[in-house]
Amino acid sequence: MIRPANIYGAMVDKLIDRWSLVPNCFCKEGVEKGTITLMSSGKQQRNFLSLENICKGTFELLNVLRHENFYIANLASNHCIDIITMARFTKEVFKTVFSKDIEIIVKSDEPKISNTFKIISNALNQNNFQLNESEEQIKKEIIKIIQLIS
Repeated sequence: MIRPANIYGAMVDKLIDRWSLVPNCFCKEGVEKGTITLMSSGKQQRNFLSLENICKGTFELLNVLRHENFYIANLASNHCIDIITMARFTKEVFKTVFSKDIEIIVKSDEPKISNTFKIISNALNQNNFQLNESEEQIKKEIIKIIQLIS
């Protein structure tokens, strides 16, 4: 069984209802309203994993896990990003790629401090395989999400 971290990325069709996921919901609100609304401070950290890396990680796990017994494998990237940073990435993509100014609205100052949210991919780490989520990759995926909506 594979348990992925916070999945993000452009769906194959905009009718697939996964607009509650971050940053998908940011992109949708940005297109429709010109805003990104956070109901919290955005300091919560999440381990985001692109659909592309889900595929890579799953393929790698299928190649290395040859157990006859039931096995649970966490699938996660090598670092966490807080929600406010993901909102800022989305805002930047709107500005630089689509020439649209988006306002980030933060409705709470809670949580006041960042939490640590770490998922360890033991099965991948034991086989010297890591999934990387770079800022550049995240922004490319945000572009795809916005293009899907537009």
